[in-house]
Amino acid sequence: MVESQRGKRVLLITSWFPADVGRRGLMNEFADAVAAAGTEIDVIAIDWRDVDITPDPPNTKAHPRINVYRFKPLILNQFGNFIRLVAKWVGTPLKAAFTTFRLLRTNKYDVIVSGLPSSVWAPVLICFMFSKAKKYLVQWDFLPYHQRAMGILKSGPAFYTLLFLERILIRGFDVIGCMSPMNIEFLKAHYWIRSKQRVEILPIWTEAIFPENVDRKEIRQKYDLPQNMKIAVFGGTLSKGRGLDDIFAAARLATVHSPKILFLIIGRGPLENEVRAMAKELTNVKVMSAIPRQDYLKLLSACDCGIVATQRNTGVPTFPSKTLDYFRASIPVVASVEDSTDFGSFLEVHNAGVVVCAGDAEGLSEVVIKVFSNQMNVEKLRANGKQLIMSRFDVKLAAKQVQEG
Repeated sequence: MVESQRGKRVLLITSWFPADVGRRGLMNEFADAVAAAGTEIDVIAIDWRDVDITPDPPNTKAHPRINVYRFKPLILNQFGNFIRLVAKWVGTPLKAAFTTFRLLRTNKYDVIVSGLPSSVWAPVLICFMFSKAKKYLVQWDFLPYHQRAMGILKSGPAFYTLLFLERILIRGFDVIGCMSPMNIEFLKAHYWIRSKQRVEILPIWTEAIFPENVDRKEIRQKYDLPQNMKIAVFGGTLSKGRGLDDIFAAARLATVHSPKILFLIIGRGPLENEVRAMAKELTNVKVMSAIPRQDYLKLLSACDCGIVATQRNTGVPTFPSKTLDYFRASIPVVASVEDSTDFGSFLEVHNAGVVVCAGDAEGLSEVVIKVFSNQMNVEKLRANGKQLIMSRFDVKLAAKQVQEG
């Protein structure tokens, strides 16, 4: 195998690396942080949720040290359902695997990083077979269990096949980063971890950049939001598992107890039409489509609190990434979360949010009203959230941990 050494180099294999600047994800931020530290990074990106992807145009990369190799799903509509499924879920990763093999032949990597290994199985297997670099798994989401809890998968062949594949792939990594202690417990209880594998906490990350010079009145006017109401905002994908039913139930209760509160929902997703239809029945709910990220952060800053809501009874530990957007926008967090996660206790220990149990719509409505009535506590929540971004959730810290840990 012929290799060339050009200083430090990282290979990132991911299933979500948007080309659109307005839709940048966590892995985009990670790649930027790695490159900014002086390391060359190659990205193998299979964007499953897109169907019309073209490679990044030359000379328009976000950073000169980031090289993106992008793959769209292989769609063969002219064939039957079985052939289409095989082409998409087998053919697409194999296409990415060929490029991965070529990169391994021509480059020497210090570390290979992957998330959701079952969705990028073929490139990951190629790395296991042909590279001696340290292999680091970002294991924040337990895909088959989470999809089963949300009703997307049933306990049938698809679930157990995906689970078996994920268990086998996870065993091949040298280091596994989980977002919290309960994530580590779940991992060790449900997966086949080798004694030589190191499992550590890798906090979810974001860029430690905060919106400046936000004119709340101007921003509210721009998006046709009321000037004389408190705004509780929920931003994210409109899909199952997001606690949207609880938010609507809390909004209905708030119309009686505190009519001066607007519940703002921002996002797009499979439930968007249903969410908009439900919003029409309530005068204190407004739905907006997703907007570019920098505009989104400014809009959050013009709101008064951010809502995090998760599916009740999932049994899978989570740490919703939207929390970090609320911290960056310097608004207090109100969290409606399940007992199976330590996310709620984290917020309480650091006095960075107010917590109720998922499914308790009355409790959610009450804490939103309570937050708005206690300005002194709001200032503490805002300050603590900002401090956590800088001390714990800065993507630069995560990039350094993955490369050097």
